[in-house]
Amino acid sequence: MFHASTEAYLDKAAPEWREAVAAEQVVIAAKTQEERELAMEDLSRWTIVRKLPPIPSTGLLVDLENDYCPVLLEDIHGRDFVDWNGLRVHLCCTPCVSGFWPRPGLVLEHAKIGWREAAAAVKAVNESRGADREKALLKLRSEWKVLREPVPPAETPAPPSK
Repeated sequence: MFHASTEAYLDKAAPEWREAVAAEQVVIAAKTQEERELAMEDLSRWTIVRKLPPIPSTGLLVDLENDYCPVLLEDIHGRDFVDWNGLRVHLCCTPCVSGFWPRPGLVLEHAKIGWREAAAAVKAVNESRGADREKALLKLRSEWKVLREPVPPAETPAPPSK
């Protein structure tokens, strides 16, 4: 019976379901983790049963090399980590991954892990072009462990292939 007119039943049971589905589609279509986090704010009215995994980044990645977990303030064991805004943060256990995601910056601040300098250096590299980018990357490498370097963006578009 339910399958015959699913939308009609949903309209009666939960009139806001169409709005929830539209907001969910925006979250799914997000191209970056930042876009996804902003879109998730629109879903705050509803109970989220299962969150999507973070969008993997292809950009610059710097290891914070933190000695303890920012969530539980325990020693880390090297297996669990998250990549957030170009920074790799090590955690003590898998459950801490879900404890980290709601407010990553606040968790790192509370644990007194110096992440802002690394984030600023990553941002400087990402916003630079040409020789300035190389200088910013050299400075970043001298202070932080770089795990992944993206291909620098092209200065001019490539000619069309024949």
